[in-house]
Amino acid sequence: MKALSVALLLAVLLTVGPGALRAAEQTEKETAPIRVKTQPPFTPARAKDAIKKALVWFKDQQNADGSYGSKIPLGEGKFKEIGDVGITGLVVMAMADSPMALRSDHGPFVSKAVDYLLAHANDDGSIAEPDGGLKNYKTSIAVMALAALKDGKKYDKVIAKARDFIVGLQATEANGYDPDKHPLAYGGFGYTTDLRPDLANTVMSLQALAAAGLEKDNPAWARAAKFISRCQNAEYNDYDKDREGLIRIADGGLRYAPDESKVAVKVPAGKRTYPSYLSMTYAGLLSFIHAQVGKNDPRVLAAVDWIRANYSVDANRGMGTRANPTGGSEGLYYCRYVMAKALAVYGEWILTGKDGVRHNWAWELGERLVAQQHKEGWWVNQGSARWWENNPVLVTCYAVSALSRCYENLQGQQREANALAKQLAETEAKLTAARKKVDNAEAIQALENRLAHLRSRMLDLSHPPQVQVSEKP
Repeated sequence: MKALSVALLLAVLLTVGPGALRAAEQTEKETAPIRVKTQPPFTPARAKDAIKKALVWFKDQQNADGSYGSKIPLGEGKFKEIGDVGITGLVVMAMADSPMALRSDHGPFVSKAVDYLLAHANDDGSIAEPDGGLKNYKTSIAVMALAALKDGKKYDKVIAKARDFIVGLQATEANGYDPDKHPLAYGGFGYTTDLRPDLANTVMSLQALAAAGLEKDNPAWARAAKFISRCQNAEYNDYDKDREGLIRIADGGLRYAPDESKVAVKVPAGKRTYPSYLSMTYAGLLSFIHAQVGKNDPRVLAAVDWIRANYSVDANRGMGTRANPTGGSEGLYYCRYVMAKALAVYGEWILTGKDGVRHNWAWELGERLVAQQHKEGWWVNQGSARWWENNPVLVTCYAVSALSRCYENLQGQQREANALAKQLAETEAKLTAARKKVDNAEAIQALENRLAHLRSRMLDLSHPPQVQVSEKP
C-alpha cells in the first residue's frame, strides 16, 4: 500500500507541473510582469495546444505567392505582401518539426511555402533571393526546413547541393585562409560570400550541415570547432592571448565573433573587451556539440558553467549593462530558441543555477512561453525590436520551435517518471522484505540509498504547480 501511495503521489505531481519560476539576480532588466493572473497548471498538453494555436495563426499570414514574411498595411484593408526565404523556411521548419509534424500534403500553407523555397534554389546551390544578402543564413534555414519535412528522398538533390554551397563558404585553406594568420575567420561561416564569419551564422550552418547528413569525418567540423573556440572567453582562447589593448575575460561564455560582442560596455580609451552573453553562449554550446566536441571537453564544460551561473528564461543575460540597462530584452526570443535547441541536444533535463536552485528548464521555459502567447496565437518581443523581434511571424517561429523542444523534453521526462515510479515501488517492496531478515544491514543500506536516489530524481521532474505568471510577452 505504501509503494502504491508513493507512485500515486508522484503521478499527481507530474500531472500538475513544475514550481514557480525563480528570479535570479542579474544586472539586466528581466521581462517584468504588467499584471498577474491565475493560470491553469502548466502541462505538456497546454504546450501542445499553444503550438497548435500558433500553427493555425501562421496559415492566415501566408502571402499569395506561398511565402511568409510581413504584410505592410496600405489602408482600406489592403496590404503589401513581402516574402522572405529565411522567414518562410523558419515557418516550414516550425510546422514540420512540431508535435503536429505537418507535411506538404497537409495543405497549401505548407506545400506552397515549400514551392516558394524550391523556386529560390539557385544554380550555385544557395536557396535565397538571387540578389539579396544573408545567403548562407537563408540557405541554412531552408536546408533545415526541407530536411524536417522528412518527405523521403524528394528534396535530397536540392539539400545536397545546398550543403555543398554552405561547406564552400567556410573560411578554409581552399579559400586562402590560414588558421594562424587569419584567426578572426578561419573555420567560421558568414552571412554570404564576404567570409566575415560570426557565431550566429556558424551555428545555423552547422545545424544545416548536420541536417543534410554531412559525414562525421568531414574536416569542416574540426575547422568550425577552432572558430567557435576563438569566440569563447576562456584561458585557452589563443586569439585573446597577449592581444594588445584587450581587456581579457575568461568566464567560459561566448561572444558574437572572435573580435566582437554585441554587449554595450564602456572601456578606457585604447582598450576593448568582448563580454559573453546568453544567446551566443547557447549558440556556442549547440555549435560545439554539432562540431563533435565532447560533453566532457573543457570548452563545453566552461560554456555550461556560464549558462548555469546566468540561467534565465526571462532575459538574454549579459546583454544588460550599465551602458544598456534594458539590454536583457534584446534578442530574447532568439535566446529562448537557441536555448531550447542547445539544451535538448546537450541532454540534461535539470540545470543547477548559481544559487543552488535546480531548474527543470523545459518546464520553466515552456510555462513562460505559454503564458506569454497572445490570444490569437502569436508572440512578439514587446521589450525590444532589435534583430527584427518586432516581427510576429519571425518571433512566433522562434517560440514554436522552442516550445516544441520543451514538449519533446517533457514527454521524455514523463516516460522516465513512469519508469521511476515502477522502480520506486519495486525498491520499497525489496526494502520491506530485507528489513524482516536478521543481520542484513548492508543490503538494507544499499536499498535505502537506492530509494533516496530515485526519490531525488523524481522530485527533479515533479513540483507543485505555478499559478501566477506574467502576461507580458
